[in-house]
Amino acid sequence: GIDIFGPSNWLRTLEQIPKWWEAQRQALYQEMGDPEKDRDRLKAISPLFAADQIRMPLLVIQGANDPRVLKVESDDIVAAVKKNGVPVEYVVFEDEGHGFRKKKNEEISQERILAFLKQTPGLKYLGLWPLDGTGFDPAEIASGNMGDIVLRYVNAIAERIAPRYPELVIDHLAYVGY
Repeated sequence: GIDIFGPSNWLRTLEQIPKWWEAQRQALYQEMGDPEKDRDRLKAISPLFAADQIRMPLLVIQGANDPRVLKVESDDIVAAVKKNGVPVEYVVFEDEGHGFRKKKNEEISQERILAFLKQTPGLKYLGLWPLDGTGFDPAEIASGNMGDIVLRYVNAIAERIAPRYPELVIDHLAYVGY
């Protein structure tokens, strides 16, 4: 799997949204759930609490200065998956936050993704799926700035993957997060 700036514990992620970011907090509570009211559901959709079920190699990409998905989210999933004896590559960009601002880092990340895909035996599908498994309308991704960034990034990866890995089927696109 590939985790790019991804929450591993939705309870912690939602509980740590700063008070000054109230509008975003309310939007995320509406989309993902309220940590006080929906604890069981949020735990059930948090990868950290199912890390013992991860059996395939994992690539985790994280910005050290990410104010939205704190680095501890990636630290925890990496430690939990390694505890299972599963290979994990952990790439931390010390000069990035949530998403890429520096073209060089974006290119390095894409190269790491391509290398990971090449060295992962038996991988036939590249799928980016929502945590709740509901599917996604790709038109929704373009509705906001972060969506535009994610779409541009995923399209750039797909364009680079297609010629190098003709056997890889790019199956599904979904965006979960903020």
